[in-house]
Amino acid sequence: MQAVGQFSTRSGRTLLDRAVAVLRANAADRTTPSAPGVGAHLNSWSIALTAIGYAHVDPLRAAEELSYLFNGQWKNGLLPHLGFVDDATELAVPGPRDWDSRRVPESPDGMSTSGIVHPPLHATAVLRVANALEFDGTEFLRVMYPRLAAWHDYLLSSRVRDDVPLAEVWHPWETAMDNSPMWDAPLAAARNSGDPTAVGLRASPDTAIGLVGLLRELDFSADRIRACGAFAVHDVMFNSMLVRAELDLSEIALRVGHNANHHTLRSRRGATALNRELFDPHEAWYVDRDVLSGRPLALASASQLTPLYAGVPDPSRAALLVDMWRAMSAPRSSPLNGMMASADPEQREFSLTNGWRGPAWFSTNWLVHEGLRAYGYELDASRLRNAMLSAVAREGFREHYDIFSGAGNGFDNSSCTAAITVDLLATERLEPDVA
Repeated sequence: MQAVGQFSTRSGRTLLDRAVAVLRANAADRTTPSAPGVGAHLNSWSIALTAIGYAHVDPLRAAEELSYLFNGQWKNGLLPHLGFVDDATELAVPGPRDWDSRRVPESPDGMSTSGIVHPPLHATAVLRVANALEFDGTEFLRVMYPRLAAWHDYLLSSRVRDDVPLAEVWHPWETAMDNSPMWDAPLAAARNSGDPTAVGLRASPDTAIGLVGLLRELDFSADRIRACGAFAVHDVMFNSMLVRAELDLSEIALRVGHNANHHTLRSRRGATALNRELFDPHEAWYVDRDVLSGRPLALASASQLTPLYAGVPDPSRAALLVDMWRAMSAPRSSPLNGMMASADPEQREFSLTNGWRGPAWFSTNWLVHEGLRAYGYELDASRLRNAMLSAVAREGFREHYDIFSGAGNGFDNSSCTAAITVDLLATERLEPDVA
């Protein structure tokens, strides 16, 4: 029987069928929620990741979900991290009443949304989906291009300052790494800020929730948020994804008859800025930076290796990142051999099960896997891929995994984990059984 990594063709196809079954079971009317029971709101990060998986098995569904997501785009180009589209989302915390975005003139007509963003994976997802459509995907690209261009224009105009072409994140949730220890120091600084506009933030028992209230009071205005100076970070993963997304948007532009030079230049400028501003030569890796204090936010996690995914480092610097991955990923004695935790196990803030404070997540490890392949580290990529597939084969499609025991935790039947599993298995050209 033909081998697929450490998986036989038969076992790989079985796992692929299980992953597709999770996506189909989770699918709602026009979107696929991130997990069963979480409500059919539009989660920008989850929909983009899920589209990567759907592209292999149901690209038409992926195209429809991405198109629907952009119905929540603001008039200034902002693509909100959440769109509220059913009655259940009224119970979300924070929900549409907490964001109160409908009173902001730039918000979309007919939909309540949040007022913050998620990482810009969308152009990459759109291009993959278009390439997978049985019919000519050009019309899909033609519809999506102006929406994607407006989204990137917002990030590279409203979210930059001092001519540094890196987008700022203004809330930890914008990174999709909600409670990472990286945000502890800047959130504490925001709470202790003497700015009079931050009174409500200081009064809130949860600083992240309080920051939502502050951004709402500022009408989500870029100028007012920058002037307030509560929370602003140059995040490595967010900007690496933007660099890659701009390259993919340049290909989309060419295919629909637009000039692509603008996007190519912005991608190069972003890569240069990542290398200049966020590479720490002493640590020999990329680190987030608190824009307001200028301090680095160093944390050994898979997200710090995502410049590989975007082709940012030169070969010698890429080799340093791969050495870091080899040294800091789960050892061969671990069931997650090759996966990286979301926080450094040596740090006192580390937790085995608490969200982004320690567990291993498929999303960031998938980005590292893509980067290892892009730079030709095929054996390392295969080790990481096999670790991820082994995790779902053993524990199911969980939200995240214990880096030491390999136990699955968080939501079960995670759409993102299932979609990434489909993408990993699709590299071996396996086809799911058709029901």
